[in-house]
Amino acid sequence: MNKRVLIIGASSGIGKELALQYESLGCEVIITARNTEKLKEIAENKNITYEYLDVNNYEEAISKVKRLVVNTDITIISAGIGDFNKDLNFDIEFNTIKTNVAGFVACVTEAFNYYKSVKKGFIAAISSIASIRGSDDAPAYNASKAFVTNYMDGLRRKSIKEKLNINITTIMPGLVDTQMAKGEGLFWVEPVDLIAKQIIRGIWKKKAELVVSNRWKLIAILLKLLPSWLYYRL
Repeated sequence: MNKRVLIIGASSGIGKELALQYESLGCEVIITARNTEKLKEIAENKNITYEYLDVNNYEEAISKVKRLVVNTDITIISAGIGDFNKDLNFDIEFNTIKTNVAGFVACVTEAFNYYKSVKKGFIAAISSIASIRGSDDAPAYNASKAFVTNYMDGLRRKSIKEKLNINITTIMPGLVDTQMAKGEGLFWVEPVDLIAKQIIRGIWKKKAELVVSNRWKLIAILLKLLPSWLYYRL
């Protein structure tokens, strides 16, 4: 696989694993995050370059993505945060929205506009199965991921209607063994290497929406079909 891949948010978790697996497949990989020490460790002795990028610094994010996306084939946006917020603390909700919504938009618009200018490209973004329904424990997280899913659907429609040849993949993981998997009594927590492998395969197949892993597809279907009166009592 001879591709140039930009991964935004790759210091840990799914983004990090995607970088390592794409590099092992022969791709040239560019990774970004705020923690450059972790990025340096990931890139050492590999065909990976790294650069500091804070998606919450919107002007800087726009400028850097505009530069880094040039001559890439694939852009993957993996930057995101999520916290429980049962007490509805505004700061927690606002920080989630800043990163997962505004930061995401700052990056994805620049990637899309570049690929539009060259009339080809591929954008993937990490949403979540949590985007399907609201959460009483983490309202902003689920809502922000619903925004990502819907926004990517809008870009997909735009690409098709304008015949831009930009493939759009929305990635919806279940629980993955990363720092984002929080809480007690978690089940079906999937290994991150398996999830990254399925994501790479789904991108190669040009999937529009990709639920990973396969058994979480059943949960996604149930969440969509579950009557609200029952969902609210779970």
